[in-house]
Amino acid sequence: MSTSPFSYPEPDIQVLPLDDAFKAVYPSPPGQLVDQWPPPQAEYLRVYLKEIGCKTVVIEEHYIDRVFMHDHAVFYGRNLRSYPNFTKRLHFFTQLFDQSEWKAMIARAANGEQAAVQDRLQTHYHGFSVVRPLPDSPVGRTVLPAHATRAPEDSSSVFRSVRRHATHLAGFTLDIEGVPFQQQDQGVSACATTALWSAIDSVAAVEEVPGASPASITEAATRYPLQEGRPFPTEGLTVRQLCEATRAAGFSPVVIRSSNLAEDRLQIFSYAVSGLSPVLALESTADGSSGHAVCAVGLRCGAISPRTDFTVTFQEESTKLLGLYIHDDRLGPYAFAQLSPFTDKYGAIRTLVAIEWPDNKPDQDWLLHAIVVPVPQKLRLTITRMRRIALIAVESAAQGLKEPRTSLNCRYDLSRRYLQSAYKFGLSDDGIYELVCKTPLSRFVGVIEISVPAGPVLDLLLDTTEANPEPAVLACIKRSALPQAGEPVLQALARHFGARAIL
Repeated sequence: MSTSPFSYPEPDIQVLPLDDAFKAVYPSPPGQLVDQWPPPQAEYLRVYLKEIGCKTVVIEEHYIDRVFMHDHAVFYGRNLRSYPNFTKRLHFFTQLFDQSEWKAMIARAANGEQAAVQDRLQTHYHGFSVVRPLPDSPVGRTVLPAHATRAPEDSSSVFRSVRRHATHLAGFTLDIEGVPFQQQDQGVSACATTALWSAIDSVAAVEEVPGASPASITEAATRYPLQEGRPFPTEGLTVRQLCEATRAAGFSPVVIRSSNLAEDRLQIFSYAVSGLSPVLALESTADGSSGHAVCAVGLRCGAISPRTDFTVTFQEESTKLLGLYIHDDRLGPYAFAQLSPFTDKYGAIRTLVAIEWPDNKPDQDWLLHAIVVPVPQKLRLTITRMRRIALIAVESAAQGLKEPRTSLNCRYDLSRRYLQSAYKFGLSDDGIYELVCKTPLSRFVGVIEISVPAGPVLDLLLDTTEANPEPAVLACIKRSALPQAGEPVLQALARHFGARAIL
């Protein structure tokens, strides 16, 4: 083995069972540690991986991670201590195999069975995690499948912000769908940085632009509004700085200040079902002096709650939201957080965010302070403004259909994705042609979906490049559950908003 400082690395691949692998790659560093060891993020990963059935870990001993490479260039490459610029990468599989079987798979692939070995690995592949050479924050970029661990049977889980990530291992290309997570390292990223980094990943993929690194987020956030201190090492970001970083990454921040559980739940639900990832700015339940930030990446839903306000004639789809799946850099990916009302020491009723481990063990309770959602720059129509039109439409539909269980859902969708789904709406030949060939749509459309227990009855499509909703209604679309007697209701709504009626 060469000892020259100019020699190339000598990579290798090691295969170990899950528990043995975590002991091998997370050894206790020398010296006195301020925090516990192993870090809770590493233990959380181990627990989560056991919950989703992982048995084998394939370890790349030398891996260049682009996210850590950028952070290293900004911060760690300037330290007196010599931090390596490379990492290890762990690949997780649900099938048990060992080093000898891994070597046998490589040999079979080279002897005409490459496709079969590729299929076997892909079938059992459950993502990857980068191990950074940082003594107190080793858990780097991690992408695992979204999984509702120990969710009640009468609930459903929705993960709209996941995207496909391709990885390469020994010449095999393996795919995993998820939202990236990493542990904050205090050098270049605090909790708000990593939460925003996760949130930007999904919207950047939709917009087909490169995602930002944690170091670039911190740099952008602290370039102008830094009131005291210095950007690196970072102590955390304010809501204002989150907005600065979002704009620097090429997106627009939508900021919603927390008001009450019903309104907070409605806002989070609407953005999350649209495939966007809200960042939740939290504060301590004790005195509000300490803060935290997490990224909402999924929803746990139950049944729609019955109406309690009988001055309105419809139900809110968002009332079925039971809790969130979040990326919490203090713990790990896809932690469940229950939402509930909480009376603070001033007597105000706030939204409580209670976070759990994958095995349902309680972790910590927080109060919601604000919601920050990174959105594409041309998506100018907010959910709040969209609902001005939605409330008129759903009241008219509920009265016209004489259905007290009419429900409302406001969301965004890519126009191409909406048009693909429209072929299952049961439209007439003329109607489907009018919609997919002759209706002008913005790249993102606002969708006001009105439903009854049998299913959706009609949609209103809005131009999201408009700031105000009144002139933005493009079309009223018939859905499969609309009875023939309800068609006059749709046509009346179309006339009222000056939109196309598509039946």
